Amino acid sequence: MDKQDRKNVLVVTGWHEQGRLRGIARYAQNHNWHVVTDMVYHSRPLDGWDGDGIISFLGRHDEYAKFMSKFNVPRVDLGMSFPELEIPRVTTDNEAIGTLAAEHFLDRGFEHFAFVGMWDSQTEIERREAFFERLRRSGFDALDLSHPWEQHADYYPWNVYRRWLAEQFSKLSKPLAVFATHDSVASNVIDAARWADLHVPEQVAVLGIENDEFACQCAAVPISSIDCNTEEIGYQAAETLDKMMHGASAPAAIERVTPLCVEKRKSTDILAVRHVAVARALRFIWDHYPESITTDDILAHVGMSKVGLYNAFDRHLGRSPGQELRRKRMQRAQKLLHTTDLKLAAIASQIGYGSDIAFCNAFKRMFEMTASQYRFATRAGAGPKGKAGGKKGKKK
Repeated sequence: MDKQDRKNVLVVTGWHEQGRLRGIARYAQNHNWHVVTDMVYHSRPLDGWDGDGIISFLGRHDEYAKFMSKFNVPRVDLGMSFPELEIPRVTTDNEAIGTLAAEHFLDRGFEHFAFVGMWDSQTEIERREAFFERLRRSGFDALDLSHPWEQHADYYPWNVYRRWLAEQFSKLSKPLAVFATHDSVASNVIDAARWADLHVPEQVAVLGIENDEFACQCAAVPISSIDCNTEEIGYQAAETLDKMMHGASAPAAIERVTPLCVEKRKSTDILAVRHVAVARALRFIWDHYPESITTDDILAHVGMSKVGLYNAFDRHLGRSPGQELRRKRMQRAQKLLHTTDLKLAAIASQIGYGSDIAFCNAFKRMFEMTASQYRFATRAGAGPKGKAGGKKGKKK
């Protein structure tokens, strides 16, 4: 590639978010970009920059918006801040994230829910509303415990905020499932629960977003978190910017990237099911689904009649033991299809199917596409929301 054709791209985030930056870097390396990273590590305006395009993550930084308004070059943003600005955006599928969070807790039998936000951004609102809506469809309500001082000040004492959360948690029915707007907020939630002498996850289960390895592993209790497929967000943003730098029109619609999965850690490693036999059956399925077990093995482990266990599953979870077994296997299959190059026969053997034919038939029945089509679609950032997230629960 001729030097004059090498695109000069400025990345403006003000924070070093690994996933999105990896995606941008992967695209940049494949297309011989020169990427200017100064404003990844600090927020000072880069006076004198003269290039071809900008990828930004505005967040709450209005100084970024003012700085970038000086440049008449194509731009793509990675978030939903400053909705009044007509900027092409590639971001998370917030509806899918909120739905996935609700189904993660519903699958574990929870009946009491709360959402803890912080910034009241458009992204946060979309995730919260999708979380509430999915719970309503299953007959449950959730309490919004978002930060109460947001409209008054940008600064709040660390201990005051946690004490307020601790007081709220103490009043609520247990076990409580808490969906936090970010892994850093989830860490605060865990601290607040412990301040209230509540056990995580036995009394308060906590789920975060972003799957930030540092935040999740350094918390007092390792945090389960939604993997938002951030590398794909960065890659698609770079691809969109590249098309615009070569004369293409800006996309009319916001590009949304589907989250990958819930990365499960200790903070939600619990079954909040009151029926002892259902809880035992669920634990057996979750521990042994990669093996060639059947519903007969589940019944033998629980020591209950088929009719009795099926009725109990339907009453408490809204699905049968066989459906739960298939759901767990397909969740694992989805992750393996997206994150590995394993052949279908190898995936089938890892999730308890005797042949790749049996696996492929089951996958197509559940998702209405073949496993190969799913692999291609998710790696292209257009994966289905799927049916493996859990059946509609019974209303209480």
